[in-house]
Amino acid sequence: MKSIVTKIEVQGHPFFIREDKTDQYEVDLIIKREEYLKHFEIDEHDVFIDIGAHIGTFKFVCGKRGAICNSFEPNAENFNLLTENTARFPGYISNMAVVGNDDVSRTLFLNDKKGADAHSFYINKRRKVTEEVDCININDIIEKDTTGLKIDCE
Repeated sequence: MKSIVTKIEVQGHPFFIREDKTDQYEVDLIIKREEYLKHFEIDEHDVFIDIGAHIGTFKFVCGKRGAICNSFEPNAENFNLLTENTARFPGYISNMAVVGNDDVSRTLFLNDKKGADAHSFYINKRRKVTEEVDCININDIIEKDTTGLKIDCE
């Protein structure tokens, strides 16, 4: 089932969300309520790695503050929205991949129920929809100038 995508305005910028997913909640929590900024600061010239980037809310927060955020999101639908939502921040790298070990690729089991975003790499015979995704070794993405790591994955 294909989701309906809606364009909303977030801090003066267009932002695309799906009506049948948790996207609006993520925007409210991470961008509007600045939940992450309650725990650490994001400054200009910081370099973050975002593993499990979803639709780009954390990358958006970094971009608005002048920080660099290299993001990784394995799900194609999420990745397309991530790319659209953060296109205004040039020089950022978005990767449609899972961060892990030396695997070349992994099978992502999609949760295709309405309102559900919790996809998984654990074998789940009840989940009929899958995507094959590329893997990137975590040791290959962490650089010496990395300031922080945001991880939202299993």
